[in-house]
Formats: sequence, structure tokens, C-alpha cells
Amino acid sequence: MSDLKAYRVGVLLWGAPLSWCLGVAALLTLPRLWPVADTSLWVFLCLLGLVFSTPLARRQHMGIAWVLAAVVCTAFISTGWRGAVRNAAQIPSALEGRDIAVQGYVASLPANSAYATRFDFDVTHRQSEDGQWVAWPRRLQLRRYYPRTRGASHASNAPVDAIEPGARWQWPVRLKAVHALRNPHGFDSRLKAWSRGVYARGYVRPAGVTPIRMLAAPTVWHYGLLHMRGQVRARIQSALSGQPRVAALVAALVLGDQQGISSPDWTLFRDTGVAHLVSISGLHIGLFAWLAYGFIFAGWRLGVRAGWRCFAACDAPAWAAGGAVAFALAYALFSGWGLPAQRTVLMLLCFLGVRRMGWHWPWWVVWLWAMALVLLFDPWAMVQAGFWLSFVAVAVLFALPKGVGGLAARTDLSGGQPDSSALAYSGLLRRAWDGLCGMVRTQWHLSLVLAPLTWLFFGQVSLVALGVNLIAIPLVSFVFLPLALLGNALPVAWSVLSPLALWGLQGLTWAHALPFGVWHPTAAPGWLALAVGAAFIISIFLRTWRMRVLVCAVLLPALLYQPSRPPQDAFDLLAFDVGQGSAVLIRTAHHALLFDAGPRYASGYDVGARVVLAHLLATGQRVDRLVLSHADSDHVGGARALLASPLLSETAVLASFPRAQLPFQSRPKSGANAKAVAQVPAQTQTPAQVWTPCEAGVHWLWDGVLFDIVQPQQGVLTHADGSQWLPDKPRRRNALSCVLRIRVGAHTAWLTGDMGLREEVAVIRGMARAAQPTALGESAGVTVVLAGHHGSHSSNGQAWLEALRPRFVIAQAGYRNQYGHPAATVRARWDAATPRWGLRWVDSARCGAAYWRSDAPTQLRCERVVARRQWQQP
Repeated sequence: MSDLKAYRVGVLLWGAPLSWCLGVAALLTLPRLWPVADTSLWVFLCLLGLVFSTPLARRQHMGIAWVLAAVVCTAFISTGWRGAVRNAAQIPSALEGRDIAVQGYVASLPANSAYATRFDFDVTHRQSEDGQWVAWPRRLQLRRYYPRTRGASHASNAPVDAIEPGARWQWPVRLKAVHALRNPHGFDSRLKAWSRGVYARGYVRPAGVTPIRMLAAPTVWHYGLLHMRGQVRARIQSALSGQPRVAALVAALVLGDQQGISSPDWTLFRDTGVAHLVSISGLHIGLFAWLAYGFIFAGWRLGVRAGWRCFAACDAPAWAAGGAVAFALAYALFSGWGLPAQRTVLMLLCFLGVRRMGWHWPWWVVWLWAMALVLLFDPWAMVQAGFWLSFVAVAVLFALPKGVGGLAARTDLSGGQPDSSALAYSGLLRRAWDGLCGMVRTQWHLSLVLAPLTWLFFGQVSLVALGVNLIAIPLVSFVFLPLALLGNALPVAWSVLSPLALWGLQGLTWAHALPFGVWHPTAAPGWLALAVGAAFIISIFLRTWRMRVLVCAVLLPALLYQPSRPPQDAFDLLAFDVGQGSAVLIRTAHHALLFDAGPRYASGYDVGARVVLAHLLATGQRVDRLVLSHADSDHVGGARALLASPLLSETAVLASFPRAQLPFQSRPKSGANAKAVAQVPAQTQTPAQVWTPCEAGVHWLWDGVLFDIVQPQQGVLTHADGSQWLPDKPRRRNALSCVLRIRVGAHTAWLTGDMGLREEVAVIRGMARAAQPTALGESAGVTVVLAGHHGSHSSNGQAWLEALRPRFVIAQAGYRNQYGHPAATVRARWDAATPRWGLRWVDSARCGAAYWRSDAPTQLRCERVVARRQWQQP
């Protein structure tokens, strides 16, 4: 091969996978995807262009550039076409909220909670309106609620027919499209559903067509494998029934099933930096493949020594490599074929394939090919945290220089024999010392390189991850994992593992309790976070400390970065997207107020912690005052998690109810086991913040912005101690909602809670008696109103609308919520006001988080619009 041909082959070798990754990345930057027809047209035009450009490429010696450009276009167009197909396969809006009958297979390990079973369901057919069964291949995420029995225990409320993985069923279901909350610095759950191919969510109807258990087709092998996984999980839960935390940990290690791990344990694993060890990671599969390779190779040696000709004639390295890949693939499939498992198996195939072909590729070329293959299977993995954490960690492991600097035997400057200090580390002791120092050095580099990624994706950096992983990695890899796998054949191994796992969890709890365990830096812009990550990676491979310090100077802008705040005599308003609930953040130049805290659902999902607190941590925002409008859990269910945070340790609380009436969580939905949920204890304790009643007349001034309470009226809440406040009467909670008015200049914002029509009239009359005509929006300023009771017809009356004449109305309501908020009559009232004074109303289901500033009063920003993603619901 000539030098020119070798050069071209070398460029194509690393350029092709890199071009594929660039093509996928370019597609993922688009906020919207093209329709299927348009994408198909682009495919045809690109193919036609490649055909006509081939002779031109040969004449101008531009063949390599044309090939790489073709790879980029192919990756871009094929990924867009697949995304367009997924968009076209979304559930039609005509099927949302209707009862339909479907047939299919249980496609995941069911997750059991206190009130329902959640599982994925692969639909094969659905029943049409004329009663015919038509093909309808879709994946759904369903819940089956337990039958409600008054006075019965949780165990007796289990469904009559257990849901087994891989079983075939006929269900009556009610569906709606996969909808995710959209907030700045928030988690996008729709991306996860999109990458898994989930097209709708719903629940099995308790009435209508009776669920029918059908015989599964024996030819569907992956459902049979799923059924085997379910049997193994059942054995684990039976053997460790008295230790649910250990059972969940063993199921995660053996099956990749993380559904049983509780939210506090996930927080523990994430904050201590060991979350990668409680999933089927590349470390586990790589260890499994290495053990398989060693056993096969050792068996070949024994056969050769025994004189067996069949062993002597075989190619031992080839058989061992093939067996290692086969065992790794089987383990990855049995564990659910997650992204780390895919990456590990594909990288093993690349490395072993290159070696068997006799090629000598650099590690980074094989790394690029493995990345391109993963993106070929799942292009949207590129925007997920696990993709970058996995590949960056592997790159660091391969790129680090071998050996431990400074530990090799040294010779004197005269070139004589090694001194006695060098000989002291010879033999087994020296190898053990070198191995320990190499492990510490490797983990140190991994912690440094992955710190910017965890900051970018999770908004935190674990400062104890280095020390914890030095103990946890060998313990999990060589003790926990072998015992967990051995328990499938010898259940006594799980009994041995149980106390060891409990001791490990206690150690993690101790490390998590350290005051410096977790650091929550302020979220920086994407370009600054990427610059910090690149600086860390470059500094790892620089040889001198001076250069490392120079490169790490990029950290200074990131550490000093602070989000912009409103100027003096101005404020901004952020109405979070919390579903069917309420939470609003008000900021002035130096202060912040939080109005309501969002819901906490019976399933354990805490919007206060996952949305509101996550935003506060990402922006480093401390809250000076918390206003809890009333004791309904959709408004204050997340307050416990917020009040336990250091960001609210000195927060003054204004509420229309005493501290003792603070609800823990939302009530279960229809058909749920309310008694079992009500017995769940609170996980956090409310600190001793100053807790005072909110009544009309309470007001304060922050940075030129006036805050005053206008509802409930004075004298309704007469005493400051909790025992003297209004008793718990649900029918009167809405009437006693705290109503907060914020004013600066001519601009006003109203936060109304669940105030009803009668209270709206009372507020209007009270303002009229106080001779404050401009307070109700009659000036030339802009008024922003939070729709009362999420847009219910019991609020938002015509008199209230005419008195305020708002420019913007924000309705915080869930997507296709069961109450129909905002109500049709209220929407019609708002629409009628649009041509009169330019009213614009938005609801959080379609707008996401809504942001408004008093110094830019004519603009209202919707998170779903300004930060649109191609996988977002149309």
C-alpha cells in the first residue's frame, strides 16, 4: 500500500465515526424535526448528489472529503427520519381520555408501590370503534391501581391477578400523551420516555372490559427472557423479604432493576458518587467478561496439559475472546440492555475484532467507533448524562499513562546499581504498592474529569466520591457482585451478602452526613461548563504543574459566575411548571420570596424537591420569605423538603394555617389505597422557622418593591400560636387563601392561591373602600395575575377580570387534569378580553415555566417555546 493510500485509509478510519457523531450532534441541535415526507425527500436528494459527485471527487482528489461529508449527511438525515417516524407514531389526540381495549405483552419488570403497579406494555392490537381488532404497535407506560377496600390492610389490596413480566394481556385502558414538566434547570422526563420508545401513559380502567390473561406466544424470545428475569427478582424478594433495601440493591446488581431503590437511597448513592455501582455498568460487564475469558483460557491450559488433542488444536485466544463477548452479551441482555451495557459490549466487540483482524488501532479510534455504534442504535443517547459519563470515564482510563510515576526503581546519577530504597519495593510488596497507588491515581483523575460533568448534568459535585469509591469499587466488584450472582444458584449467598450490604449502606450514610460531602455550585451557561470540562481534561495530560494551574484558571470565571438579578426598583416572577399545583418565585435585587411549594404525590414524587429546590440549588438562590397560601397539598405538599434545605434555614413563613396542619403528600388518585398511603411517615422534619399568619395589612418593602397581603381579612386568623388557628376544615381552605400583591411603579403582580368568587368581590370592595384605584390595574401599567384555583370556574369571575384588567394571566394546571382546569367558561372569558385590552393567557401545560420581568413588562417568556426540544410534545 502506498503512503497516499495509507494516509487516506487512516483518515477514513477515525474520520468516519467522528463524522457520524457530528452528524447526530448537528441533528440534535434542531428544536423541531422535519416531517417524514420532507426527510425522505432530503435522503433522495443527498443520494442523487453523491452519485453525480463521485466522478468529480475522483478528478479533484477530494474523495475523502466527499465520503466524510456523506457520512455526516447520512447520520443527520437518518436520525431525523427516525425521529420523524417517532413523532408520527405518537398517540392521536382523539384517543386521549377515552376508554380503549388493547392487547399486548408486559414489557418490563413491574414496579409495585403502596397503591398501584407500574409497568411498560407493548401493544400489538387495539379495538376500534366498530369492535374490530386492528394492529397498533405501540409501547405504553401503564398503572394498575389496587382495588380499594375499606378497612383492609395494604397486602389484601393487591390485584387478584398478579402482573408477570412477559405475560400477554387484554386491558381496558385510558391514555394520554407522555407529558413532562418543563422548567429551567429541570429534568426532562419526556426525553427518557422518547429514548425508550414510550408513546403514551395511562392506567388500566377498573370498570369496562374485564382484563383477560392470554397465552404468550412461545416464539417471542425476549418476552420469555423478561419472564425469567421476573422469576429471579421474585426469588430475590422472597429470600430478602425482611431487608427491602438489600433486596433492591441485589436486584439492581443482578438484573439492572433499579425501581425498588427508594428515593432517599438514590440521593445517598448520588451524593456519595457511587450511583454507577448500583446499576449494570461497564465495570460489572467488563469484570464478567474478564472472568469468562480467564476461565476459558484456564480450561484450555488444563486440556493441553492433559494431552487432549482437541484443546491443543484450537485457537485458545480466539475461543476465550469469543466466549468473553458471548457471556458479556448474555449478561447485558439479561440485565435489561441499558446504555452502559450497550457501550461495554460494543467496545468489547470493537477491541477484540480489531485484535483478531491483526490491526493495530489506537485506543481512541476504537473508542470513536464504539461511540458511533451506540449512536447508531440510540442517537438520543448523546443528550443523556450516562452517555458522556461512560465514554469520558473510559477515555480517561485508556489515556492515562501506564504505571505510577515516581515509584519505579531509581538509579543514581553516576549510572551505578539501584540503591537499597529501590530494592525495598521489589517483589510482591512492590507490585501491591504500585497497584494501590495506581488505583488511587486513576480514581483521582476520574473524579477530577467527571466533576464538571456531574456539575453540568446534576448540578452538584460529590467531594467524598474519591474516598468512597476507593473502598466501594473493589468491595462491590469483588464481594457484592459475585455474591449477588452466586445467589441465583445458592440462595445462602444472599444471606451472607445482607449484613455486608447493610454495613456498606451505613458507611455511605456516615459519608453523606459529612458537612463537606456535597457541593452545589451555581449552574453556569453551557459554553462555560464545557470550557471547564475541557480544561480539566487537558490538565490531566499536561506534564508540568505550572501548565495545569494555567489551564485550571478557566475555573475562576465559573466559580465567580452568578445569575443575573433584577435591578433596583424591579422584580421578576417565575411561575414553575409543577403540574396540578402552584409554586412561584419572586426576586428583587437582593431578596427572594417563594409563593407556595408545589405538590408531593402519593407515589413519592416530590415536586418541591425535584423542581423548586433543584432550581434554587442551581441558581444559588436563598429564600427570605415563604408564603403558603392554604393547606391543600397541591400548593404546599413540597414544603417539607424545602423547609429542610439550608437555603431556607432562616426563612420567615407566612401561612393561613398552623404548622401542625402542613400536609405530607397528595391524596392517592381514585382507586388507590388511601389508608396505606396515609400511614407513610414524613421523611423530613420542618425546622423551627418563624411561622406567622398571613392577614390583610401585612406588608413590607424590598429594594423598592412593595409586597402586601390583601386576603384573608384581618381578624380571621387572630392568634399566632398554632393551637388557636382555624381548625382543619377543607371547605374553608380555599376561602382563606393568602393573596399577595407585588407592586413597583405602575406594574403589579397578583398571586391568588385558590381564592373563590366571593373572596374576589371582597378584595375588590376592600380596595375601593381604601381609595386605591390604581391598585386594581386601572393605570397604564402592566398587571400579571396568577389564575385563581388553577383556572377553575369557582374563581376568575368577570368582576375580578374587569377590575384588574390584566395584561397576562398564568394558569398553573396539569396536562389533561381530571378537573378540566382551566375551565372552558374561564378560557372563553379570557379570550373575549383579548381584543379589548390585549390580554394574553397561558397555562403551564403548554407554556411550561412562565417568566416575567417588571423592567420588560410587555414580554412573557414560556420555557417550552424558548427552550424547545425536538422530542417535546407537539
